[in-house]
Amino acid sequence: MTHCCHIDLDELYVHIKSALIKRFGQTEEDRLNKLHGTMDLGDRQPSQLLREIQRLAPRVPNNIVRGLWLKKLPNQVQQIVQAVATSDLVQQAEVADRVLPVHTPTISVTSPAPLHVILIRDT
Repeated sequence: MTHCCHIDLDELYVHIKSALIKRFGQTEEDRLNKLHGTMDLGDRQPSQLLREIQRLAPRVPNNIVRGLWLKKLPNQVQQIVQAVATSDLVQQAEVADRVLPVHTPTISVTSPAPLHVILIRDT
């Protein structure tokens, strides 16, 4: 019995993988736009934000990653992290994780006091 069609599974895998990445993956421009624009700290820890930046910019040197990351932290946290003697980015992220809850203002929502309407009757 002869096979009329031979399919190379390795080639098929590579073709499907590249098609999926092309269709659904982020382009280099998309990643850079996210880094410079819409990405912020939000509810994340500084170390989580750092990992996201590193994921989006895998070939960017650490000094540039550090600058992008620091700009997205609150000013007080930036100052403390920059004062840390270590230049290791992971250690600085750990310091930022510990400092952030101390320097982040909390906002509490309270309900207004009930309004009492006092009617004064002229006599």
